[in-house]
Amino acid sequence: MITVALTGGIGSGKSAVAAFLSSAGVPVFDCDAAAKAVYTENPEVVERIGERLGLPLRLPDGSLDKAALAEAVFSSKEALEAVENEVLPLVKTRLLQWKSSLSGPLCVVESATILSKPLFDGTYDSAVLVDAPVRVRLRRILSRGGITREDALRRISAQSSAPSSISGTILNDNNLRTLRSRTYSLFSALYPSEFRFYRKNS
Repeated sequence: MITVALTGGIGSGKSAVAAFLSSAGVPVFDCDAAAKAVYTENPEVVERIGERLGLPLRLPDGSLDKAALAEAVFSSKEALEAVENEVLPLVKTRLLQWKSSLSGPLCVVESATILSKPLFDGTYDSAVLVDAPVRVRLRRILSRGGITREDALRRISAQSSAPSSISGTILNDNNLRTLRSRTYSLFSALYPSEFRFYRKNS
């Protein structure tokens, strides 16, 4: 089975690409969703992170204060490392368990940062980048609400380093129909028999 790391910065559209692949039948693992599950299912992790950062990370109802956590990790490399040291090993465990349950020829792991994390070396075979101009990414981020332009630019900058090794790039500078066409075209070219397996059976 070929495992493809699907990556791209915030606002690039990698989630839309992942959704297209999933609709075609390709199994997709969402690392962000797995991380959120870690916070929900492992409350001791949140407590340890809060202690390491010296921040209260619980809202009055006991749920995770996502805004406070995001502000911390995007403002400080030390805070980001502290969070990742707690969360990423558990995400990797979930990923490996998920992969072991599959039997098809191709799967996709969606993550903005997987290529820069040595912990995940060996969990994927190749990588595809979803990219878009900064102005387009900024517009998409701001349209979601709940974030200032300055914070959006800061997050884009934090994820601006280009992956060192990718097999192909999907440019997302048009509409969703074009994005789906580009997605299917690239995966058909890079993984012809594997992708055809899912398209044929979806």
